[in-house]
Amino acid sequence: MNSRVRALRLSCAFAAAALCAGPITAGPIEALYTTIPGHPTSVVPGMDGMTFNPGVTTQFDRPYASPSGQRWIMRARLAPPATNENNEVILVGWDRLAAVALREGASDGLGPGEVYGAFGRVMGINDAGQFVFSSRALSGSSGRDVIMKWDGGRFGTVAREQMPAPAAQGGLYGAPLDSPNILNDGVGTVCFRAGNIQFGQRAGQAIWYRGEQILAATRDPEFAPYGQLDDPSVNWGSLEPGRLRVDASGEHWIGMGVLQAPVLAQAVVVNNGVVAQQGAVLLWDPMGRTVAPVASAAVDESMSHNGRCWMTRGAFTNTDDYVVRNGVLVASTGGRITVRPGETERYGDLSYPQTFFLNVCNGAGDYLIGGVTNAPDDDANAVVVLNRRRVVVREGDPIDLDGDGDATNDDAYVGVFNNDDAFYTDDGWFYFTADLRNGAGALTGQGLLRVRVCAADWDGSGRVASNDIAAYLTDWIAEIGRPSGLADYNEDGSVDSEDISAFLTAWLAALAAGC
Repeated sequence: MNSRVRALRLSCAFAAAALCAGPITAGPIEALYTTIPGHPTSVVPGMDGMTFNPGVTTQFDRPYASPSGQRWIMRARLAPPATNENNEVILVGWDRLAAVALREGASDGLGPGEVYGAFGRVMGINDAGQFVFSSRALSGSSGRDVIMKWDGGRFGTVAREQMPAPAAQGGLYGAPLDSPNILNDGVGTVCFRAGNIQFGQRAGQAIWYRGEQILAATRDPEFAPYGQLDDPSVNWGSLEPGRLRVDASGEHWIGMGVLQAPVLAQAVVVNNGVVAQQGAVLLWDPMGRTVAPVASAAVDESMSHNGRCWMTRGAFTNTDDYVVRNGVLVASTGGRITVRPGETERYGDLSYPQTFFLNVCNGAGDYLIGGVTNAPDDDANAVVVLNRRRVVVREGDPIDLDGDGDATNDDAYVGVFNNDDAFYTDDGWFYFTADLRNGAGALTGQGLLRVRVCAADWDGSGRVASNDIAAYLTDWIAEIGRPSGLADYNEDGSVDSEDISAFLTAWLAALAAGC
């Protein structure tokens, strides 16, 4: 049976469900919380009328999701009368709602006379509601770095400066302690970075931990990254802060560090295998471009909760920028933003030298790329693109501030996307932070926003319905037999019957999830 006939029969198997199912409407971009002075969304939940600090960019930090996507956690800042000693809070959310779990200056779980200083940006939460964060335990003018965990009933110490460090042969934790992740393994095992072991045989080493096990360590040939792309192969020289991402099982992870002398090159690894290395050709680049050094804050790595998808981005020595997903180059400066026939908009770096500001994926393998383009309107040239197929959010899109389902009546628009401050759930919710502006173009605050982004919404109508099956089949028939294209749904490099099966499976899953 040829692939076209097989595919048409597959589509018929789903026809009854397609015709009977009602459409699922995605809805507008909605604001969960904002820093707009005087607006109801600026009120901090459960804090007696206190509000989030007015301003943009850094009042809300990156949100992190549990594997199911039902829970999330993030750092936020309070407006005066809060002071520099107590103006940070940890928000723990579920769906649209949130509560303050901890405030800077509190003492929960710490020693006598100690209070929390500022919280680290990287946090983690699992489906049981256990969460983990980093901070500094302050006592008078001194303090010690800590990794702390809420286990569902109390706060406890995971790691603390001057505590014995496991597998460190007599060493103690030094500062910094950061990059906490928490597993969905029933006990809430914590992964993190110990940046400087003190004393013992591992003195001066940095270690990525999974519980009490070492994932990687500097200056140790046992943990030298494999598959290095240039000679000679060397040990880790340093492990970058905030760059460890671990899946929910702890079996898969991605991170960035610097290789030891004489190489002294940045490297991104997946399970300690090199996938990108400064000074070497990017393996998946058909143009053979060489990876350049980049500022750590300008790039980022991500991994889905099940390890199915990993992403990283960086720059080439010719100043072009790139995004890689699962070993495939999926975007680069000058490239078309989608694979749709006739697409003319391309990624560009004239208004933003790094081109890309976001790369994130979910457990279904769907992914979002945020980048700046060559669109002539500077107020609408930043986009978030789904699976290289369609733009799902664009700078200037309207926002529903008051929750009435209408984004056109609130004079609020997406202004500036905040770099990497986002997650994407398996059931299609894209949570992100952005600076907000009004119709006159003036910035009004920052927002934690969300919008439903359904990969099975093939026609981009904002709803999953039987029309999407017809639209997909139209594109599939036009591209059948090509090596790749818009209809290559499973992205295996070939448009064939397996793509129809993959699309229909995703379509049914979207209906079941209400996406």
